[in-house]
Amino acid sequence: MSGTGKSRQWYRMPTAVLLLGALSIVLLLWVERVGEKLQTIETLVDTVKSVQIHTSLYHLWLEEAIAGNVPVTVKDAMASLDQAIYLVNVALNGGEAENHRISEPLKAPELRARAEATKSLLMK
Repeated sequence: MSGTGKSRQWYRMPTAVLLLGALSIVLLLWVERVGEKLQTIETLVDTVKSVQIHTSLYHLWLEEAIAGNVPVTVKDAMASLDQAIYLVNVALNGGEAENHRISEPLKAPELRARAEATKSLLMK
């Protein structure tokens, strides 16, 4: 080989290392973004599960209070319903959920519509 060919071969390795390093940084940033998105979704799912639990507790405690089987009052049942309504507001507007994480407000229009419908049903 000539002298020019050998000098080109010398630059291939540093160029490859720099290119792989840049791609690694891009991949790291992408993985971090995906992790943040998953954490936001996890917070929303936890909030929805808590709304379901508090709504179920409200119905159970209200039936028990009406039947008089256990020492549960209507006040206890209403506190559970109030907590469910609060959590729907957290999902809609952001705030602190039961797991002490700050959630972002819902942005998807179809999810906001479903949350607002759920809130109106709970308010009735």
